[in-house]
Amino acid sequence: MGALQDYFDFVMTHAPYFYWLPDTEEHDPTWGRGAFVAAFAIDFLYECYNDPRFDHEKTNIYNKIVELADFILTQQCTDPAKKAYGGFKSAETSTYYYSVDGGRVIPGLLHAYALTNTAGYLNAAKLAGGTFLKTILQFIKEGHVHYADIEKKTVATCLRFATSNTVRKQFYGYLLPNGYVERVSRGIYKMTPKGERLLEILN
Repeated sequence: MGALQDYFDFVMTHAPYFYWLPDTEEHDPTWGRGAFVAAFAIDFLYECYNDPRFDHEKTNIYNKIVELADFILTQQCTDPAKKAYGGFKSAETSTYYYSVDGGRVIPGLLHAYALTNTAGYLNAAKLAGGTFLKTILQFIKEGHVHYADIEKKTVATCLRFATSNTVRKQFYGYLLPNGYVERVSRGIYKMTPKGERLLEILN
């Protein structure tokens, strides 16, 4: 399989680390591991699991997906008193929870759930979409930004325009077309600058 096999081997060996440094033959200690990476890896491995070319790797793939999904769960904020409740750390050592991580991790968790029927994966995805991303969209509506730190602060370092477009791309470009977010209101293909339409979807 050539390049596909090489990529498969790389993912199986190195996910969920962000970077592999070939010169020093180690994972980048600054970035470490991340839920975002784990989710991408799960999506790829889920396809491999259902590809007859990887039938001989099914057990290994299954176990790797479980490993990655379990890691994702450790990166989710589960304290309901925090603004970041339901979100995922941007990196293992970070205290920041970005909307892009929340939006991108949901499909990976749903793939893991589809494969293993582990309720915890589904519940984590629901918490991320129904609580954290809803909180973020409320921040946008109020003129804030798209992430919160673990100390319940809203950090204003991004323009509302960039923030709104970040969320827009996550929902309209990936989650909605692939059926990962249920459409529960009309008018979802039109979005106002501060994200009221997306907020309606999650209400």
